[in-house]
Amino acid sequence: MTEVFIALVALNILDGWLTLKILSDGGRELNPLMKTLMDEVGPVAAMSATKLVMLAIVWWVGDEQVTALLALVYTGLCVWNFRQLSN
Repeated sequence: MTEVFIALVALNILDGWLTLKILSDGGRELNPLMKTLMDEVGPVAAMSATKLVMLAIVWWVGDEQVTALLALVYTGLCVWNFRQLSN
């Protein structure tokens, strides 16, 4: 669990950084729930809070399959964000 969880943490940090970069370059948040939260509290606070809560829940549940699935999802999100930056 630990190695996969560490990978998930790293992917969340990368996703957050890439999202902030996209937003600063004039892009927009595509997730409507996250966009609403970002509009209310700001992008950094919204991403930090949601990522910390999600990671805490994943750690508490402790299911390696769930953690691996989320790592796969965040890998896809990071690839998507990299592609957005290269356009």
